[in-house]
Amino acid sequence: MMNMLNFGPPGPTRTINSSETVYISPLALIKMIKHGRAGVPIEVMGMMLGEFVDDLTIYVKDVFPMPQLGTEASVETIDEKYQSDYLELMKQTGRMENVVGWYHSHPGFGCWLSSVDVNTQSMFEKQDQRCVAVVVDPIQSVKGNVVIDAFRLYPSSGSMLMLAPPTPLQSTGNRGHIVKSTTQQKQRGCGREFYRLPIRWNIDPSEEELLTRLSRPQWQDGMLCKPFETQEKHNLELVKNMKEQVKSLKNRVEEEGKIKEGEESAFVGKVDPNRQLKIESEELLTDNLVQGMNATLSEILF
Repeated sequence: MMNMLNFGPPGPTRTINSSETVYISPLALIKMIKHGRAGVPIEVMGMMLGEFVDDLTIYVKDVFPMPQLGTEASVETIDEKYQSDYLELMKQTGRMENVVGWYHSHPGFGCWLSSVDVNTQSMFEKQDQRCVAVVVDPIQSVKGNVVIDAFRLYPSSGSMLMLAPPTPLQSTGNRGHIVKSTTQQKQRGCGREFYRLPIRWNIDPSEEELLTRLSRPQWQDGMLCKPFETQEKHNLELVKNMKEQVKSLKNRVEEEGKIKEGEESAFVGKVDPNRQLKIESEELLTDNLVQGMNATLSEILF
């Protein structure tokens, strides 16, 4: 009876699970990196689409950019009308994914949430408390190492009465692995206002084969005509190197004539100027021949 009148103890609340993992598809990751690099040095943001598979898994299937005005240190809040219109158009094409969070870029200054980002994330968590905020750094990201992190707010992070830090998270499962937060992230509020979630890449064999083909040279690359200023500069560098190799080859021939018996290994481990001269001369001839053919084809066809 007391529980019915709300006089009894409160019911059980959802426990924060630190083993919850965010899985990002290759398509979504590529889109985030390209969007972030296109906006450098300005921050950009977008929505993440996917599903909450279970209590331990969030799957990000796709992303789409948002037309937000950003600066080098912050980005505006979301355009709700643009978001609703975009989702409605996606449903008309058979895409039934839901919004599982948002992403934005921090070009060159690491992954963490600013005060503006915390406010934006609190808006998402009002709609669904499992929404996550992904931060990607397109400047520090290189091939084979993407600088990216996923964050979520503590339940009381929006309260001004929160003076003491929250209780540290306790893992309730054995899935996932949380990398220790950096000093910069701790200074920005990681562990006080928000916490990190582990990120994994969900790549099947077909997607892996497709991604490897993206970096392969294409057949049309050989038909491109390089800028003549660039080609001229490259030719001058090759000719200069060849001139130095000729001098080195002349000195090598003179030194070889003075070598005594038993000293044949005197040039082992040194650069062979004869071989280097042959490589650079072939490169000079091939590059100019291809450049001339491409220039002639471009003039005839276009």
